Amino acid sequence: IYVHTGAASGVDIMARQLAKYSEKYLGVPMVVINKPGGGSAEQQRIILSAPADGYTIGTIAASVVGAWNTTLKGTFSMDQFAFISCIQIDPFLLVVNSKSSFLTLKDLVEWARKNPRRVRVGGFGKGSGGHQLSFNVLAKSGNFTYGWVPFDGSPPAIASLLGGNVDIVPTSPLNAMTKESPNDAAST
Repeated sequence: IYVHTGAASGVDIMARQLAKYSEKYLGVPMVVINKPGGGSAEQQRIILSAPADGYTIGTIAASVVGAWNTTLKGTFSMDQFAFISCIQIDPFLLVVNSKSSFLTLKDLVEWARKNPRRVRVGGFGKGSGGHQLSFNVLAKSGNFTYGWVPFDGSPPAIASLLGGNVDIVPTSPLNAMTKESPNDAAST
């Protein structure tokens, strides 16, 4: 199973659980291989270059679908892949450092309006569906601008958040809850 994010991301954890439980039914182990890079382009290139024999599969998350319509448009598309199952659907959270002055969404929007492009938002890739595009909707409806900091997955974005290098990370609950210091991140 080729995963488009780094180890310990929500997608990686889901793929590892799928591999673990599938072995019982397949009779052989499934191997999870992380191939982050290029906003999922590296993983998609590998899948498409493999024989179409069912032995090479990969994960496709909302962020990849978003990339097909933005940064990877014309390079990859939904029509190039055969979908076999929908395994996981995650809501998204806006996560801040527990020391943040953004205690509510209202705090964030008001500060961002007064400080154009000063809010640093970190997440997977550039132009990705579940991360940056969802935050774009918030920024547009809240009438503010922000700076986007791309990462190869949510784990490095959250590490950057905990280190004070970004202000907010849109991510899944699984990514937000599986970090070493769960009390250092809070959902808005």
